[in-house]
Amino acid sequence: MTNTTLDKPKLGDLLMDDEGDIGLISLIEAPENLSTELYFILWTSGFLTGYTTAHHLKEIHRWTINVRLTT
Repeated sequence: MTNTTLDKPKLGDLLMDDEGDIGLISLIEAPENLSTELYFILWTSGFLTGYTTAHHLKEIHRWTINVRLTT
């Protein structure tokens, strides 16, 4: 299910990057020596299909804007 609020993303949230590739948040790693959490994205379409990449919250917020429902 997609988290449509502006709070922190959750596991399973859907993302679409700037090129239109689709991915899901598959892991959130709490910071030990980092200032923010790392969000691991499992890509289901596009160039990185099948790969997992790590990103900071700023990128995740930008990408979740692409899939939020407006009512």
